[in-house]
Amino acid sequence: MLKLIARGLLGLLIIVVVAAVAAFGYRAWRQHEGEKALVISSPNGIDEAIFVPINGTEQWIAIRGQDRRKPVLLIVSGGPGFSTYPAMTRFLPYEKDYVVVHWDQPGTAKTFARAGNRLPPDTKVNDYVTDGIAVTEYLKTHLHKDKVIVLGWSWGSMVGIEMVRARPDLFSAYVGTGQEVNQPRGEKIVYQSVLAEARRRGAKQAVEELEAIGPPPYGSSSEVRIQRVWAMRFEGTGLEFFLSLILLAPRYSLGDELSWVRGVLASGDVLVGSDMKGPMTQVDFAAESLTFQVPIFVIHGAEDCWVPAELARAWVESLSAPVKEFIPMEGAAHFALMLHSDEFVKIMNERLRPLTSVSE
Repeated sequence: MLKLIARGLLGLLIIVVVAAVAAFGYRAWRQHEGEKALVISSPNGIDEAIFVPINGTEQWIAIRGQDRRKPVLLIVSGGPGFSTYPAMTRFLPYEKDYVVVHWDQPGTAKTFARAGNRLPPDTKVNDYVTDGIAVTEYLKTHLHKDKVIVLGWSWGSMVGIEMVRARPDLFSAYVGTGQEVNQPRGEKIVYQSVLAEARRRGAKQAVEELEAIGPPPYGSSSEVRIQRVWAMRFEGTGLEFFLSLILLAPRYSLGDELSWVRGVLASGDVLVGSDMKGPMTQVDFAAESLTFQVPIFVIHGAEDCWVPAELARAWVESLSAPVKEFIPMEGAAHFALMLHSDEFVKIMNERLRPLTSVSE
């Protein structure tokens, strides 16, 4: 009997080992293919990835573009804690017309690991704004540019818009996507949007889970997570999307992947809070100054079920700025800048060309 059990265990072990070898082999192949896609061979191209000193800490940035003479586009990513660095292949269309900068903010991936996998519990939104301005000043000097374009996505739109408010002299334009205005108000709208979509699709489990938690406000982040899970599934950015994005990313080690996940969790704890009362939930741009000294463009997925397009549109229409425009992307949602990158870049170029040397 023991021999039979041992043989069974040995067979199971062989299956596990073979599966692991196959998985790592597939991962290595996908990373190799991704690395080939990232090769920049143009004579004026730039491909750098370094830690830079920012306000007493070391923070990770990657700078990529086919032509270093093009305008600089600083991406202030969402999350909080979401690094766009492992998703570089999805930003290749941007690199034709811009020098693209991926910034791991505090509490994010490589920067989080460098800080000992720790984010101070008293971290505030303005701390990110101050760091973002320091990153911009570094880029101006390092790349010999007068001004930078900032692209704020979701949580990053909270940081990016405050950067251009505080230091308009540093920026030629602001581009927002998944533009936050007031998170508590937005949550009420997107809850109804996801529930309506679930009913339209006849997704019984989604309807049951969403009706069980009811509409916001919520006292727990676990309730919001249910709405987000279904919003992601309906957009096509569920768990499989994130696993492939991180686990198969070129230039990313298993340690980087672990820090990416741990950073997202830590950033959520500090900025959102388990009770949904963190600093991020207190932001209300509609109650702040509506006057800006730089052009403001918001390119928003019309089907965004994380941050409602109608709230962003109303906010843009209320602004006073040299140029302002709200541009809805039909058929796109919260991850429009990654899943519809060619269209996103086309829209950006049309709006930014009169303001920057996009077509040099």
